[in-house]
Amino acid sequence: MNRFLLSGAAALALALAPGAALAKRSPETAAPTAAAAQAPSAAPQAPAAAPQAPAAAPATAPTPACETRAATVYFDTNSTALSPESEAALAQTADGPETCAIQSVSVTGFADASGDADYNRALAERRSVAVRDALVREGVPGEAITVAAHGEVAESDDPARDRRVEVQIVMSAAVAQPAAS
Repeated sequence: MNRFLLSGAAALALALAPGAALAKRSPETAAPTAAAAQAPSAAPQAPAAAPQAPAAAPATAPTPACETRAATVYFDTNSTALSPESEAALAQTADGPETCAIQSVSVTGFADASGDADYNRALAERRSVAVRDALVREGVPGEAITVAAHGEVAESDDPARDRRVEVQIVMSAAVAQPAAS
């Protein structure tokens, strides 16, 4: 079955000329043919009511997507101190939409290859703990955080890029908790 969308004027012309045929056209240009516009009417009829537009759906803000968020923070040599920029990056990463709940958080520390391997592993762990503590201060549940340390790595030509902690926060749609009675 063919369906045509008609403009208000085309619908009125069609209503005034019953039995008139429409030429196949796109919905934007559907209008009566010239023959239909000049076709005599058997009996005058009242114009059809103008088609009503469907009721608009109530305006609602789109629901933000629950996504996995990630951040990498860098450290000075032999340091576990977070810079103000690192603190801000962690705060932004932890701040998800209110409709999302944090499912899990992975905090993984690294150190550059300078110095003793055992010392570097312990330093990477202390860096991970410093980041975990910062996330908890931002409201991330401590029980959702897993801390790991890989110690020294030499993944780049720049040791400053190896002195880092990587954070990954997995979020999902929040589930409403029943009210306590």
